[in-house]
Amino acid sequence: MTHPITRKQAATIVARVRLAIQSHIQKHNLAYAISERSDGLGSSVIAGLLSDLPGIRPIGFLMPMESQPQAERSGHLVLDHFQIPSIKVGLTAADHAPESRFYSS
Repeated sequence: MTHPITRKQAATIVARVRLAIQSHIQKHNLAYAISERSDGLGSSVIAGLLSDLPGIRPIGFLMPMESQPQAERSGHLVLDHFQIPSIKVGLTAADHAPESRFYSS
């Protein structure tokens, strides 16, 4: 399998993105970086980018809504791998609730 960039180039890009994230968080005096955690690749990349940055405390949100059990397990695996604490917010009940519970006229 060929790659359009070398591993060294990829590592440089990752380092620059992590530095930009860290600079943004420090510039705005933020204490936490919060990201949802699905079983998708994008969420896994964000977890990796946020992990182990000095001065940044990432928190993962697991938000299952009628998802397969494997999806939640993979979310936990990624967050555990990067040692990111998580909060689970189940969305299935909210999705099935009548709209009148959430919206007032």
